[in-house]
Amino acid sequence: MKKLLLTTILLMTFTNCAKDIPGINPPELAFFYPTALYLDSSEKTLFVTNGNSDLRYNGSTILALDMEKIISMTADPLTAGNCSADPENPSEFLCSLSDELLRSSLRTGNFAGDIVHVKSTLTDGYRLLFSVRGDPSITWVDVKTDSEGNVTCMDCGNGCTDSFPRDCSSSNKIFIKDGLASDPFKLYYDSDLEYVLVTHLSEPVITVIDTLSEPPVVVQVTDDFFVPSTYGYTGGYEIISAGTTKDEYFATNAYGPEIVKLKMIYSEDDAAYKLIFSDNYYLQAPWGPFEIGAEARGMALSSENKWMYTTVRNPPMLLIHDLEENEYLELSMNLQNYVEIPLQPSAVKTSDMAYGYELVYIANFSSGILTVVDPVDGIIVDEIECGSGPGDFIFVDFPEFRGIITANFGEGTLSFIKIENGIHKRIGRLGTPQKIGS
Repeated sequence: MKKLLLTTILLMTFTNCAKDIPGINPPELAFFYPTALYLDSSEKTLFVTNGNSDLRYNGSTILALDMEKIISMTADPLTAGNCSADPENPSEFLCSLSDELLRSSLRTGNFAGDIVHVKSTLTDGYRLLFSVRGDPSITWVDVKTDSEGNVTCMDCGNGCTDSFPRDCSSSNKIFIKDGLASDPFKLYYDSDLEYVLVTHLSEPVITVIDTLSEPPVVVQVTDDFFVPSTYGYTGGYEIISAGTTKDEYFATNAYGPEIVKLKMIYSEDDAAYKLIFSDNYYLQAPWGPFEIGAEARGMALSSENKWMYTTVRNPPMLLIHDLEENEYLELSMNLQNYVEIPLQPSAVKTSDMAYGYELVYIANFSSGILTVVDPVDGIIVDEIECGSGPGDFIFVDFPEFRGIITANFGEGTLSFIKIENGIHKRIGRLGTPQKIGS
């Protein structure tokens, strides 16, 4: 009887411990190393992943924020209870992340990152996938919504009844044991094939995930696609569609000035699609080959798929390449222009919101600047102070606010940059500014 009682107590102890994660629980109402932004198709909800990159807490978080209330707040911030004039910038607002802005939240593994929206059979919401480097895993969450499209819950395999911190079940994660490579980073969703392609910072491969399966499964981990750096390091950074042809993609080498072109083909032998190597382009500086330390980062295509815009970290510059095909139907990738830009460029996106024609926007991490480039003239037309460590950013277009929202990794805020009459101006921030290490 005593042995039975002891066994029962031990089982209860281990069961309870399994629910607890050692360390300090992350705050629910805070940005801490915000990494990625995603605005849902209804424009009602803004999702933010927090990376927890200093490991201060026992996990990262993903937050679902009420976008309508955020935008309303930016229209007249000083009347909102959670806002005041920014002590550092009195002409701007500074708003705290309050309960009324939060729709739902989850705790995840450390270093939560990129987010994509994938097709699903849900009738009361939609599905998101996001990368988590600390597990490592690809995690999916079913976002439940009401009849008006407002988020009521993020179900990550454990339902919606638990209070924060709510964790994701292992049943909602793809791990290394399931075929995933390590260090998952950027995601690209091919909505035609219903595949997600994953880059990995520390491995020269791309993982292919079939999201049509329930649950999603790894269907391929590719061979070594990227050329190792001089120091032997290799891995993938960005991945995007090649734009001109379906089922073709570009990926950048995180440790070298290289772009790899990939192609998805149907294998009759395997009765499945396979991702294969198609070509690679070793980027050249205007004065010749890049030296040691050059690393390709973000990519974007022009609206007509005529040019490719790529950032290189060292020396920091934007490269503009021609995507026209030669007589052999091969991309020329001729360097058309280049622009020297501030330090540590990363994300690259395009928009015609300011001038009515396409401009290139680049997040420059260490300088805290969003650089705006006219790719035709090859000149910088604006440099916008947005906050410490800008990483991801999105363009939004509401009657009350038309412009850019940046995730400032280095200070734990979101910045709001208004675009009006061709002028970019930061009007305020959401969150509590922090200094790294404080």
